[in-house]
Amino acid sequence: MERAVIQFKHDNNIELLRQRIKIYSSRVVIGRATDDSTFDWLTKGLVANYNELRHHMDSLIPETESFMKKLYFDLFRRHGITPIPYFLIQSCREDSIYNILSNMRRNRTLVFQEKMGVSRYTLIYWIKKINPYYNDIGKEYYQVVMDYLSLIKIE
Repeated sequence: MERAVIQFKHDNNIELLRQRIKIYSSRVVIGRATDDSTFDWLTKGLVANYNELRHHMDSLIPETESFMKKLYFDLFRRHGITPIPYFLIQSCREDSIYNILSNMRRNRTLVFQEKMGVSRYTLIYWIKKINPYYNDIGKEYYQVVMDYLSLIKIE
């Protein structure tokens, strides 16, 4: 997350930053068909890695709650970036896809599986907002997902 903020300071690519924060702050589930009826499921992201924590949200120590609410604001402050990006302004005070605490409570999930999650059309739209020259011709949905995650540097 910090690398994304540092890169934003250098390239000022607000759309790339917005999509990275959206992904970093969510539970990402990727489905890959192994045959006609079976899938391999992969989960990524902060919410996925600390999934059990969502069952104990009322027991968080104040420092943990503050960290989850204000991580991005603290990173912007630490790296001297002003103003705060428009999409983050309300995120620490309300439920938002850009708020880790809110996403943890709601188990906010982005599902990348063609038949039940983010559509190919939407995925291409997201990619083209970052790279207008992206070409998906001849690519399976899973490869487009991998291209997207690579583009926003999700490992």
